[in-house]
Amino acid sequence: MKNNFILLLVFLFPQFISAQLEYNVASIPEELKEDAEAVVRYSSTEWKVISMKEALQKEHEVITLLNDNAEYFNQIVIFYDDFSKINNVQIKVYDKIGAEVLKLKAKDLIDIPLNDGFSVATDSRVKTLDVSELNFNYPYTIDVSYEIKHKGLLGIPSWHPVPRPNVSVEKSELIVKSVKGYEFKFNEIHIEKKESTEESNIWEVTNIKALDTEKLMPNWDFNLPQVKIAPVEFEIEGFKGNTRSWDEIGRWYNQLLNKTEGLSEEEKKEIQSLVNDEMTSLEKIETIYSFLQKNTRYVSIQLGIGGWKPFDSNFVHEKKYGDCKALTYYTKNMLETIGISSHYVLVNAGDDADDVNVDFPSMQFNHAFLCVPNGADSIWLECTSQTVPFGHLGTFTGDRHVLLISEDGGSIVKTPHSEKSNNKILGKNNITVAPNGDITGNIKNKYFGIEYDESYFSALLLQAKREQEDWIKYSFPIEDFKINDYSFLKNTDFTTSSHLGELNVDFSAREFCAVVGERMFFKPIYIKLGLPNFSKAERKYDFELSNSFINEYEYTYTIPENYSIEKNIKEQKIETEFGTFLLKAKVENNQLIYSFTLEINKGIYPPNKFEEFAKFIKSVKKINNKKVVLLKKP
Repeated sequence: MKNNFILLLVFLFPQFISAQLEYNVASIPEELKEDAEAVVRYSSTEWKVISMKEALQKEHEVITLLNDNAEYFNQIVIFYDDFSKINNVQIKVYDKIGAEVLKLKAKDLIDIPLNDGFSVATDSRVKTLDVSELNFNYPYTIDVSYEIKHKGLLGIPSWHPVPRPNVSVEKSELIVKSVKGYEFKFNEIHIEKKESTEESNIWEVTNIKALDTEKLMPNWDFNLPQVKIAPVEFEIEGFKGNTRSWDEIGRWYNQLLNKTEGLSEEEKKEIQSLVNDEMTSLEKIETIYSFLQKNTRYVSIQLGIGGWKPFDSNFVHEKKYGDCKALTYYTKNMLETIGISSHYVLVNAGDDADDVNVDFPSMQFNHAFLCVPNGADSIWLECTSQTVPFGHLGTFTGDRHVLLISEDGGSIVKTPHSEKSNNKILGKNNITVAPNGDITGNIKNKYFGIEYDESYFSALLLQAKREQEDWIKYSFPIEDFKINDYSFLKNTDFTTSSHLGELNVDFSAREFCAVVGERMFFKPIYIKLGLPNFSKAERKYDFELSNSFINEYEYTYTIPENYSIEKNIKEQKIETEFGTFLLKAKVENNQLIYSFTLEINKGIYPPNKFEEFAKFIKSVKKINNKKVVLLKKP
């Protein structure tokens, strides 16, 4: 009897231990595993401000990776630079039952400079480790903790307790502490403080289910809790400022600009020689912008306060490169040299970037560009690109709030919105069909407004021939497509109504038409419209069409004289609130002429309208896939 009891203890002991281990995967609530690739078991971010010049950041995160879809969490990355120092790094890995199988410290990580591929200089470094190289079996748990001591604090990163889609959270907390008299301000979204005193603020979330994203979903974390944080007063390398208003932030930034050297007298004379008194102000600005694009290139420079302060303009003029801040300030100096004033502008740039919260003055920016007053309108200049046309704002910086820096301070303004009628692709295709089904043809596309950017045309101007040809073949998916000649052209005679870029392609293709007996079959519309594919029409969340645009294409087919049209494509029109599609067809002598117009309307639409939108897209694709039949004459 005694021996049987001992055997029972031996059998139950591992299960007992497993149940008691803190990070046993079995202890995760089932509802948190639904749609989840990973689960944040515990996360704590703590900021302790010791003085205006010193702060301590403590991070502790424990994440269970349920499957290989969560492999991005295997890469442990800790950033630091000359303004920060890492201490007390500890990394642990637990197996499925929560037993510790690995323990590492800072010395076990790789310490490398942060080379982003386009930085000419940087003092940023990273300590990193790829846990996946250790070949653990899923699921397993990674436990990472460390401290960073900061010299100066311009701001604290926003707190997002849910790090990604398809990640659930058991518990996550944010703690912000400060010495008496040091004041923070907070912008709380979908959350309230758990605890608040004069010197400490705490936020906490628990049991947040994973969010399974859907196509065209706007800002997946829009309805999730988050906290933006900013110090009311700050100091970086002797530059003191505050965030009480946008005007005050502008005043602080002016300190940086005023400490930046301009052009030498010799360099000023060189710039002044580019223009003459017979030019209009607009022509002078265009000339300076053209000089900038032809003589400089963009690189990233992140040395010390170089993260905010531009490099000197005489440095840019001599070296012929700079980051966004340096190139913008350089352009501003060149315009001042010829008597034209302009404003330095800070923006949160990016096609999908969040707009600035105008009610929460703080450092919410990642890019700089220039605004030149011009009567009732302003001219906006992107100073980092060699391909952006003069005065053009695409989806990178257009239609959002920005901080305009003047001599007196700063103010929030909004960049122009590009109307649908200005966002176009106009395409003309002329194709000759041979009796054997081969074709020769010419494609001419003109790009207007944001379609210049969204079509990827702008980026292709500086790409190698292979990348350009690959894009052409992808955009015009014709089998056995042979490019005989092509050109990408940026329009230098820019006006608000003219096209920004033009593509010309001379091509040929064998057996474009299938010849079967006395008949010839072919699909006349071959452009790739870039419309989304949907496997199902069910929807949980809103969907967003982020841009309004118009695409107009015309196809003119010259058919062999000994063929007539047996089956044509009928004219069709589809009208919805999301957009319209119109197809026209006509026959003139031995030519078939097809023209279609696709319009898409920008907007955020509720889930119950997704089925109608999916039906619209599928109908457009179905029409575009229809074939024409030619019959050989007796």
